[in-house]
Amino acid sequence: MTRKMVFAIGILLSVLLFPGCQQKKTHAAQDAKKYIDVLEKAMEQTTQKELKKKSAIPAYVYDADHIRDPFELPTTVKKKKEHENVILQDVALDSLKLTGIVLHDNDRVAIFRANDGKLYSIRVGTRVGLQEALLTQIGRNEVKFKIEIDTGAGQESRDVTLSLQESPP
Repeated sequence: MTRKMVFAIGILLSVLLFPGCQQKKTHAAQDAKKYIDVLEKAMEQTTQKELKKKSAIPAYVYDADHIRDPFELPTTVKKKKEHENVILQDVALDSLKLTGIVLHDNDRVAIFRANDGKLYSIRVGTRVGLQEALLTQIGRNEVKFKIEIDTGAGQESRDVTLSLQESPP
């Protein structure tokens, strides 16, 4: 077979096959359109019946005059308590080292060494460090602090104990 014959047969087949597809498409499109029309008609009938059955819903009035806006910050902002007798405000409590305790009559003084190498003497009732820990007790070999932690639910206190560290000779 020559190329011309193959080309002619291809054109002949395409002319014969395409009109058949066109008829099938129109039948399918017509069937789909009929089905859609039936569904739309059924939906209209059911919605009309449901509207007749439903009674009127009472109106609800939303009054937000006395309710806080959820997109605004609360108006009451808790301020951090400022204590008068706070020393070493820029130093964390765990960075201090208890190097000595001085006992004289009924007076006790704790000696701490900060990271800068300086020594600080602290008495009971003094607040120390970033957490503003309150020195509550000075014992023979240890000191006790009370730290107030602000949780979301309120204030919570925690006790911290620092022991005397012996320095090498």
